Amino acid sequence: MGTRRASVPSSPNSTPPTTTPETSSWTVDQLSSLDKSDEYYLRTFTFRVEGTLFKVPQCRFVNESPIFRGMYSLPQQADAEGLSDDKPIDLTGVEKLDFTRFLRVLYPLGVQLSHSHGPTGPVDDWNSVLKLSTMWRFKDIRNLSVAQLVPLIGSLEPVMQVSLG
Repeated sequence: MGTRRASVPSSPNSTPPTTTPETSSWTVDQLSSLDKSDEYYLRTFTFRVEGTLFKVPQCRFVNESPIFRGMYSLPQQADAEGLSDDKPIDLTGVEKLDFTRFLRVLYPLGVQLSHSHGPTGPVDDWNSVLKLSTMWRFKDIRNLSVAQLVPLIGSLEPVMQVSLG
């Protein structure tokens, strides 16, 4: 069975992508012999949090967290934990909402028009980011969450400030 590939238009006025006979006849061997970009050939991790699977690029987890770097710095077997939906990294004790908020900062979806990625509002959002970035030692993400929380905390009731620590 041949792999089908779409040709991609090179300009906005080009015709839509189409599959051509030249691009659909590549064999598995030919595809596996292609060079892979060092920067944009992204490997993924699959996490399970409260019964939900999340598949995200490995790069920031491995590059920014000594916890994950230590776990995945060596080459992994194809069936290693986190490399497939069948064998996800189980984040027991992590809440789905906290993990989603953390991922919004780590991997924002859409174009960001400012330097502060992630939630721009509720203290709870940034508190989730602070909790997980501290747990997994994401230094820059932790610093960002603290910087975002400082002005937000000042506007809270003193009881709420104490509860956030």
